[in-house]
Amino acid sequence: MTAINWDKIKSYIDDEQVWDGPDWAHPFTADEHLRPRPTPTLLAVEGDTRGLFYSDKTNWVYGPADGCKSWLGLQACIDHARFGGLAVYIDAEDTPAEFAYRCFALGATDLLMSGQILYLDDDQIDEAGNLLAQVALHCMGEDLFVVVDSATETGAGQDLDSITAWKDKYLKAGWPPNTGFLVIDHMPKEAESQLRNPELEIVPTGPFGSQNKKALLRGALWLAMEGPEGAWTKSETGSVRLMCQKDKPGGGFKKGVWSTKVTGTPASGELTLKPTLASAMDAAGATVMKARILDAVRADPGINRTGVQKALKISPNGYATMVKQLGELVAEHKLVQKQEGKAYRYKIKEAQS
Repeated sequence: MTAINWDKIKSYIDDEQVWDGPDWAHPFTADEHLRPRPTPTLLAVEGDTRGLFYSDKTNWVYGPADGCKSWLGLQACIDHARFGGLAVYIDAEDTPAEFAYRCFALGATDLLMSGQILYLDDDQIDEAGNLLAQVALHCMGEDLFVVVDSATETGAGQDLDSITAWKDKYLKAGWPPNTGFLVIDHMPKEAESQLRNPELEIVPTGPFGSQNKKALLRGALWLAMEGPEGAWTKSETGSVRLMCQKDKPGGGFKKGVWSTKVTGTPASGELTLKPTLASAMDAAGATVMKARILDAVRADPGINRTGVQKALKISPNGYATMVKQLGELVAEHKLVQKQEGKAYRYKIKEAQS
């Protein structure tokens, strides 16, 4: 075993500091040496210091069709440009005219559109990605944010070979260091069917896709789907809900919680996005879940967790939420929890009195 070279370590410490051997508490203090966690800044949440996406990492937003994912990508581009950076939008879903319409509807100015936001039609990009390499060279030294809309339409399948080729073409095109990415992605059809199941009052988490895709994540992963008002359109107000699936740098969003609601409001030909914390929506969902659990327990006194899960038709991905609600009902003295071996049994509190 190689011995620790304390003399070499000491050479990295400021000569003015006192060194008494391997006393890590003195030379490495939290204030001086611990790197603070990065904070997502793009698409800022109203009343919060955080945004949804990291401007210098690889973020993903995925969900069912018509979930307003492209609108979120456009808003992220505009936000980054307003902060003084350059934004590149790689589009395989729409037309240049639709892109321009949406950007102006979101409040982009002629100056931003002509000088700080670059639109690339994916049909213009050759298989080797040479155009992207030229754009990357042109943007060298700039604070850059790139949106790819969408991963599926630009060739990222579920298998390792297609994802590796896609990564090399779109994410490794010689972009400047610390370039941020937002990848918009579809979700598997079977997962979309699960999300839209009308029997599920509590929406379960849909699978993101392959682990090979998830390995590319360096920032935040969000599930997006239309809110209770329906998705917004060119002429109608709507909303989209966002559930954090992963926050790799640890910016503070909790996994598996509908933490954000983005509302679109058309006005005078313009569309404004106002991300808001969806605490009221979360509370309403929790109330529905608790009521359904109480009904399930009444129907089967002495029911266990598996029985509750089956009665509520909850997928394995939604199991943790159900367990949390069970625990809260026990804490509120609405249920009595009895342990029999390794099985947990639940009964209505009133039935025990």
